[in-house]
Amino acid sequence: MSTALIIDYIFLIGMIITSFLYYGKYKNTRLKLLPWIFVLSFIVEVTAISLKLNDYYNVWLYNQYINVEYLFFFWLFYQYIENFNFKKFVILGSVIYELYFIFSIIIDKNINTFLTYPFALGQIFIIIILFIFLIQMISSDKILHIQQYLIFWVSLGLLFYYIVPLPLNVSESLIHKEHLSHEIISFLRQIQYVGNILMYILITYGYIWSSKTYTSQ
Repeated sequence: MSTALIIDYIFLIGMIITSFLYYGKYKNTRLKLLPWIFVLSFIVEVTAISLKLNDYYNVWLYNQYINVEYLFFFWLFYQYIENFNFKKFVILGSVIYELYFIFSIIIDKNINTFLTYPFALGQIFIIIILFIFLIQMISSDKILHIQQYLIFWVSLGLLFYYIVPLPLNVSESLIHKEHLSHEIISFLRQIQYVGNILMYILITYGYIWSSKTYTSQ
C-alpha cells in the first residue's frame, strides 16, 4: 500500500469521524445521508483490499459502489437545484448515465471489467450539475452567508473530487491502459489522491464551521 493511499485513508477517516461529531447540525436535512456514503466508501476500500490480498477480483465491487455514489449525488443535487429546467437536466443526465452503465454490463458480460466509459460520462454530468448549483448559490441571496452553508462546502469538495482526476479517467477512456507507461499512470494516480484529499478537507471544514441556521434544508 502506497504512502499516498495511506494518507488518503487517514483524511477519509478523519472526515467520517468529524461528520458524526457534528451530525446534530444537519440530521434533519437531506445531507444526513452523506456520511453513510463515505462510510460505505471506506467499507468498500477495506473489502477491496482484502479481496485483492486473497487473490480475488475486486473490480466488480468498485463498479457497484461507484454506481451507487453517482446516483446518490444525482439525487442530492436534484433536491437542491431550484430551476425546473436544470432539474430536468439532472434527471436526463442520471437516466442517460444509468442506461449506459447497464448497457455496458450487458454488452461486456464480464463483471470484473472496470466500466471506464460510463463512469467518465457520469463524472462529466455531475461536474456540470455542481457548476449549475454553485452558480445558483452565487447568484442568490445565499452569497451573503455562503460559507455558512454545509452544502456549499460539499459541492466545492465534490467539484475537486471529480475534476482533478478527470485527466486520468479521460486517458483511460481514450487510451488503453497498457499503452500508458507506469510512470504516467502513477503520476495520474497521485493527482487523483490530491483530488480526494482536497474534498475531505473542504467537507471536513464545512462540517465544523457551517452554521446550523443555514443547513436546515
